Amino acid sequence: SQLNDGQSLLAAELLLTAFITGNTSASEPPASLFPDAVQDVMDFIRQTLQHHPAASFTLPQLAKKAFVTPEYLCRLFQEYIQFSPMQTVRLLRLETALQLVARTNYSMSEIAIRCGFAQANHFSRSFAQVYGAPPRDIRKATRQGAALPQSPLTRNRQLGKSTFGGDEK
Repeated sequence: SQLNDGQSLLAAELLLTAFITGNTSASEPPASLFPDAVQDVMDFIRQTLQHHPAASFTLPQLAKKAFVTPEYLCRLFQEYIQFSPMQTVRLLRLETALQLVARTNYSMSEIAIRCGFAQANHFSRSFAQVYGAPPRDIRKATRQGAALPQSPLTRNRQLGKSTFGGDEK
C-alpha cells in the first residue's frame, strides 16, 4: 500500500528521532493500533517527562487528559500496553535512564534526578528490578559491547503479558 505525504513525513521523523537518540527499538506498536485515549495519555506522559522529568502524575489527571474514567483508562492500558498507566510512567522514566546510563558519563545520582527519581538508591533498585542488573553493571556491559536490555514495554508487546504482579494505580 502507498503512504500518503503525512505518513511519509511521520515515518521519516520517527527514523530520524531513533537515529539521533539511539533508541532503535520501538516501545510500542504504531499509534494507529492504540485507541485515542491510550495514545493521548502516552503522548502527554512523554511530552511532560521530556520537559519536566520530575513531574508527578496521578491516575485521575491522566484519565482527564483522555476524557475517560480512571477505571476505563486502566482497562485500556492493561489491554493495549499490558501495564497500568502508573507503571507505564515508571517504565518510560526508566527507558530514558537506560539511554543515559549507556550513552553518557553522568553519575547515577544525576541520572536519577534527570529521570524524576528523588533518590539514587530508589532509582538503582527500580532499574535493577526492570532490567535485571544495576545501572553500573549495565553501563559497564554496554561499554564492553553488550546490547542494551530490552524495554519491558517492548518485551511485553512481543510476549503479550505483563511481568509485574500487582497493579500500581
